[in-house]
Amino acid sequence: MSRYILAVDDDQESIRLSAVTLRPLGIPVVAAADGDEALAQVAHERPALILLDLMMPRLSGYRVLSSLSDDPRTADIPIIIITAYARDHDEMALPGVVRVLSKGSFGVGELRRIVRMALVA
Repeated sequence: MSRYILAVDDDQESIRLSAVTLRPLGIPVVAAADGDEALAQVAHERPALILLDLMMPRLSGYRVLSSLSDDPRTADIPIIIITAYARDHDEMALPGVVRVLSKGSFGVGELRRIVRMALVA
């Protein structure tokens, strides 16, 4: 298994912030700008963790979750949802999701801590 984090978001600034925030962990962050690109990347090389936005054009994060959870080869990849609509979601109701975070409501240290915990779980 490859040791990288896949950050999926149509907002390039969000991806850049995630990459900069997680750089001290020593795990590369690979970007995907939409759900189609994310699924292609996962098929090419399995990530250790996925940071996923739900609201994206073309193929939404919901569809990515569904595709990943339906495939036994990817169903166990831990996923952290980072979305503007976090309070509308319960991680227990979303397959593979270990945490739901609201964009702009968490700090650098909190994201690093959550990612570390998800990677060792």
